[in-house]
Amino acid sequence: MRGRSILTWLVGGVLISTLTLLLLLAALPHVLKSGLNQWTPALLQQLDLGEGQLHIQHLSWRRLHLASFSLQQSNSSQIELHDLTLQYRVSELIRGQLRRLELASIVMTLTDEQAEALQQQAGARAAQASEQVVSDTRLHIPLLSTWFDFPIQHIDVQRISLQHAQAQANVQLQLDDQRWRLWGDVQLSQLDQPWQLEMQVQRHGELLLMVSEQQQLLMQHYATIRQNDAGETHLHLQQQIDTHAIAQQLDLPFVLPIRTVRIDSQIQLLADSLLPDDLAISSQWQFSSQPTTVLDELTWQQGDLQFILHKAAHEPWYVQLYNSDLALQWQQEESEHNSIVQLQIPASVLRLECSADIKQCHSQGAWTLHAQAEAQDSEATIQLSQHLDWQQDSALSVVLPLEITAKMAQHHAQLTGELIGLLSPNGEWQLSSIDGFAARLNWHHDDWQGDALTAQIAPAFYVRGDDLHHQIEPLTIDIAPFNVQQTDAQLHFASTHLHCQPPLINHQQQQWYCQLNGGFEQGQWQQWTLPDAQWHSDWQIAWPLKQVHANLALQVGQQQAQLRARLQHDLEQQQGQLQWHLDDTPLHWQRLGLPSMAALTRTQLLQGHMAGQGWIDWYYWQDAWQLKPDLMLRIDGLSAIYDNYLTLENSNTLMSIRRPQYGDYRIDTQFTAESLDPGIPLTHILARAQLTLPPDFSHALLDVYEVNTQVLGGRVHAPHVRFDSRRDINAFGIELSNIQLSELSQIEAAADVHATGSLDGMLPIVLTPDGPTVPGGNLFARDPGGIVRYQTATSAALGDTDPTLNLAFQLLQDYRYQILETGVQYEPDGRLNLNLRFQGRNPGFFGGQASHLNLNLEYNLLDLLESLRISQQLIERVEQRYQ
Repeated sequence: MRGRSILTWLVGGVLISTLTLLLLLAALPHVLKSGLNQWTPALLQQLDLGEGQLHIQHLSWRRLHLASFSLQQSNSSQIELHDLTLQYRVSELIRGQLRRLELASIVMTLTDEQAEALQQQAGARAAQASEQVVSDTRLHIPLLSTWFDFPIQHIDVQRISLQHAQAQANVQLQLDDQRWRLWGDVQLSQLDQPWQLEMQVQRHGELLLMVSEQQQLLMQHYATIRQNDAGETHLHLQQQIDTHAIAQQLDLPFVLPIRTVRIDSQIQLLADSLLPDDLAISSQWQFSSQPTTVLDELTWQQGDLQFILHKAAHEPWYVQLYNSDLALQWQQEESEHNSIVQLQIPASVLRLECSADIKQCHSQGAWTLHAQAEAQDSEATIQLSQHLDWQQDSALSVVLPLEITAKMAQHHAQLTGELIGLLSPNGEWQLSSIDGFAARLNWHHDDWQGDALTAQIAPAFYVRGDDLHHQIEPLTIDIAPFNVQQTDAQLHFASTHLHCQPPLINHQQQQWYCQLNGGFEQGQWQQWTLPDAQWHSDWQIAWPLKQVHANLALQVGQQQAQLRARLQHDLEQQQGQLQWHLDDTPLHWQRLGLPSMAALTRTQLLQGHMAGQGWIDWYYWQDAWQLKPDLMLRIDGLSAIYDNYLTLENSNTLMSIRRPQYGDYRIDTQFTAESLDPGIPLTHILARAQLTLPPDFSHALLDVYEVNTQVLGGRVHAPHVRFDSRRDINAFGIELSNIQLSELSQIEAAADVHATGSLDGMLPIVLTPDGPTVPGGNLFARDPGGIVRYQTATSAALGDTDPTLNLAFQLLQDYRYQILETGVQYEPDGRLNLNLRFQGRNPGFFGGQASHLNLNLEYNLLDLLESLRISQQLIERVEQRYQ
């Protein structure tokens, strides 16, 4: 009885426990549903995934219905799910299998920050994958049928929406054990119409990817995958891309000349492959083109490309790039004519061979570019060869022999050389050229002829660097001496040397230091002798090109003239300065090595020195360069003879050139001289003048503020002289004071006229296009007058023939005058007329009665001065003085 009672309680307890467990299992989905809805937001925040909401509408042992789920991350990206239904069975769920997943929509909103992060992650994964291919990587390829053994038997997503500022996508997704399919629309921001996307993978081994717009097919990829019982995989891939249509739809700033791209590839892999050694591939890429205007002035005319890749298992890689005859045309419309350049690349082949493990590669090939300009009758050919060697554990080496030939009209140029490049595995690289590049230019211009211009460019060129810094050894260009001549000109260029020390290059501003040295030998230009010259210059250039600093030393005329200059220019501010200094330079043709200049200039430089210094500022304003000079030029002790006509002795000139406040140019000059002698000596000369020029140099205004000189024992003074080039007539007056008749009468010593007294007066000077004139000047004798005595055998003989002349000659034998007036007239051709009016007496003539005497004298002043120079042997005496 007691045992039966215990058994009854045991059975009852088991039934109650079982019933309780069943009740708990029945209530578990409801408990989980409430817990997940409540705890999900806090859990997402705790995991730092963002802010989210979860709404489970139904949860049972056979079905899950998720009404909505949203997640917003800190970068403002957002994910939303709506109406998710998941069907399953408990027995299948325990084995990790689900029956069916249906989803109404997934909406993903990406910010620019997250899109960039995803792009970087994809790039990093691609780089990692490429490194694995190069290295020995074991790849196991499962059977295609196992790819479809998915935990969920069927997936159906009605809408997957991707929202981004640059792209939007709305697609559908279906997956089952026979086919994977993704299709829908993709809208890019630069497209007017969306693109249709269709992607399928079939269980029996077919893959399809299509991109189209409306009815136009833009891209299609079709592949068949076959696997045998041994597990070998054979992939046949066919691709076709309409690049021309894609470029048009994307509205690129340039147009691709490639019309279509066709790819046909055969790939074979073992079930367990060691990449890349076990890989077998054969691939052909066809790029077909059509006549296309690539840019505004560049047109692609013809040409196709073919890329072939071949590799057998355990065999090297072979790559070949073929191109047919390629042709481009560059046309530029100018005001007078059109300039058309035809560019042609003949058919060529580039070959690349790599070991099976891609640890060693070698390539060779050559290209020829031929350019012809129709308008200028010119052509150029560029031949570039390359030899490449690469090993995984050592440097990549590339040898590029280069030859460029160009012909334009009667000019022919050639450039040859070889460039060597090395790239080490740690990222260090270097470029070098042992002999540099040899350049040669044969030219001819009209009646000019000359030697071929030859230069050696960058001999011993060397540059090296890494990801952060670059360093270049000094760059040099040497131009050999050459001559240029024509019928009446000869130019002799000395050797020219350019030496540049590039800086340690980083990604900021750089400073280049260069030296440019060269010169000329003595030459000839028409009848002029060109002096020899040598220059030495140092240049400091800020790159990117912003500032230029330079020092220049110039030596001319057997190193007698030495000029030093310093230049600074700011390209951003468009302003600069030039400071210069000219050392004392002898003014002597022989010392300057220019003896022929005396005959050419008709000027003999006997002695003297010239020196100068100054500063020039400039800046760009209102579409024109504005100059502001502040210059000083000094000539000391100059003695010279001009055209055997004029002698100048011991003269000094001080000249300044200024432009105050960027207004008119002003040239101030002060001139002194011991003597200026055209036949009648002018001594103790002093003159001060200012020349004013407008910025456009359209006219000139000369103001001579003071002119003083001594002549014939007296003084000549011009208080103010103004000359305006805009006027045809300019006039001024000069004052004469205390001119001694005794010296005036001795001008023609052979006339044997003796006179005393002093003259004062004023001469008006009128400057005309024909020359200077004196329309009517007057001179007056000072009180108390003077004496005129004229008695020669000639006067006596003339007096015997003419009684009137006899009376005049008798009066002039001892004429004592109290009043003397002289009228003066001068013409540009040299005619000088003197109208003399005397009032006085001769004590021995008519009892000393008062008498009046009028004389009219005419001379050619130019002839008179020449005769005086000859009679006085003026030129010979001055030459002997400075020998």
